[in-house]
Amino acid sequence: MKKIVTVLLLLTVVFTTFTVRADQTKSSPQTWIATDGGYYNSAKKDFVTPSNSFDSTADFIPNDLAWVVLNGKCGYINQKGQLVIPARFDDARGFTANGLAAVELNGKWGYINQKGQWVIPAHFDDARYFDRNGLAPVKLNGKWGFINQKGQLVIPARFDFAFSFDRNGFAPIELNGKWGFINQKGQLVIPARFDWTYDFTSSGFALVELHGKYGYINQKGQLVIPAHFDDAGYFASNGLARVELHGKYGYINQKGQLVIPARFDLAGYFDRNGLAPVKLNGKWGFINQYNAPENLVRFFNTLFLKSDKI
Repeated sequence: MKKIVTVLLLLTVVFTTFTVRADQTKSSPQTWIATDGGYYNSAKKDFVTPSNSFDSTADFIPNDLAWVVLNGKCGYINQKGQLVIPARFDDARGFTANGLAAVELNGKWGYINQKGQWVIPAHFDDARYFDRNGLAPVKLNGKWGFINQKGQLVIPARFDFAFSFDRNGFAPIELNGKWGFINQKGQLVIPARFDWTYDFTSSGFALVELHGKYGYINQKGQLVIPAHFDDAGYFASNGLARVELHGKYGYINQKGQLVIPARFDLAGYFDRNGLAPVKLNGKWGFINQYNAPENLVRFFNTLFLKSDKI
């Protein structure tokens, strides 16, 4: 997981997708890919080209806003490419379902609403996304804890690092150089014994790194798919996960079986429309879960990475 992020950034040919959740929109799921030429919608197979030329862009989020970088500052655009929150922040993250986004100003982080107004003042050293239960990890005095939507610290800042709670109520945390999981009371429910971890997904599995290899655990912390992959990703909604073996990428099912052979130079995640970006022989395109090539209206020179896990 961490390895592929580094490789993709170095190549500056990175795919990122975002799917509007079905319970948050009346239309069918849409996946947007931020490219050097605008935004590609894999459901409609069309483009939105911003009216301004931005230095960098990220994916659209459930509220139809995406952060952008303009003259070294961050702001937000709508799906028409219009700048609706001025680019005045030093750094920014996407809005979550509660309508709040973490932004940095003058070296401190806080949260704004979709009008660009401060809701939680900027006094944190770092801040990340709110989960569906209204908790967000923040950094204070070198340690990470969790706040509620009023900005109150409800889980003390005692962790070396922390990510947002997943849909199962688990949050990956780092303690003394090892990773485990806590519940929403701040209790350690899976001991910190892994070299790195990712969220639990709807599959009930979480990606972990152990002794330089990647595998998957269940919610009891048991290793259910052995850690023997050189790199790996989380399971998508179609039940497939990207893995690397001997320098090539393919996809496994939830039994750990390789169902799409490891033959690609690089590979991304399957989106809600059943497509995954792959690189083969120097070209990027899409495959579906049956490994059949999909026609892409154009190939891209630069696609931008968004990840809460970096």
